[in-house]
Amino acid sequence: MQHFNQIFYSYFIIKFIYVFSLFMSVLRVKKVILPGVNIKSLRSVSSLLSPSDLIIPFFFISVIGQLVFNLKDVLSLKEIQTLPSVKLYSKVLLAGFSTISFSILYSLSNTLGWELETLSLLNVRERIKFIENLKRNLIFDTGEARIYSKRSILFDPILLSKHRRGLSIQFRSLLVSTSIFSFNSIVFGLSIKEIDLGIILESSKLIWLSLGLNFEEFDFYLRKQSSSLVKKFRYQYTFFPNIFDLKECLRILVYFELKSFYTFSSSLNFVDDDVVLRSSSNLTLLEKEIGFIFRELPSLSLDNRIINSTDDLILTSSIEQRRFLRLKLNKVFSGLGKIS
Repeated sequence: MQHFNQIFYSYFIIKFIYVFSLFMSVLRVKKVILPGVNIKSLRSVSSLLSPSDLIIPFFFISVIGQLVFNLKDVLSLKEIQTLPSVKLYSKVLLAGFSTISFSILYSLSNTLGWELETLSLLNVRERIKFIENLKRNLIFDTGEARIYSKRSILFDPILLSKHRRGLSIQFRSLLVSTSIFSFNSIVFGLSIKEIDLGIILESSKLIWLSLGLNFEEFDFYLRKQSSSLVKKFRYQYTFFPNIFDLKECLRILVYFELKSFYTFSSSLNFVDDDVVLRSSSNLTLLEKEIGFIFRELPSLSLDNRIINSTDDLILTSSIEQRRFLRLKLNKVFSGLGKIS
């Protein structure tokens, strides 16, 4: 009996250590969180998911969050939303193909109604094709979008399509608003400013795995997607020489998402942002790591011809004071935001 108790005690200790180490490993996870996503519901359509459906939303909510974090002490949230860079990033979240694709899957996963009877009669391959057709129709359907509260609409194909489009738009709007007004809620185990390309990839893989999808397939499909984009635009090969590196694949996806909304060649330069961030490059960490994004520093120069062309001592004195203030601002620019 004593021997049995020792075995049971040893087993209990080992089990406790295992559970505790597992718990601690979960606590150490550093990740970005997509707001509003229900993993359990999403599993029903997970077979239609592609890496870009996760990577693009993760990247753009994070980069907007980093900009807000940098500027929130010197600019109002309303002013931050007017910056050209934030406008462009928000546009990708609201109307980019990858985020539309993911939001449609999100809305489908929460609204499978009258189709359940049809799906029950199909095999696995036929089910995937059926849901894929639903997804495609919703992506290219420009009909009315509206959110209904009654569950009876799940069995009305016309109202259900409107409801799904409404949910899709609502979800994409949630991505933008959360990254601006509640950026701390999209991170776990780290600060918003610490998010890099590695964290974006790992966060995407965590959702991929939690949906029961194969880990190796994520890497395979990511490389396949990025390679397909580069081959489609052959002149871009020089920009992305190592298309088998996963971070390079991420850069390619981001590059072509941005290029679908804004015309640029090898680099995207935000010349009109007129802000100064707390970094020597005047970029957030993600913008810096992506490699092709630049943000010019605001001009602090003063035209000397103004002083030379006037004899007004008061005006000259005021201009000299302004020049002195500008020089002081130039020295401490890393702690400032917009300069008028």
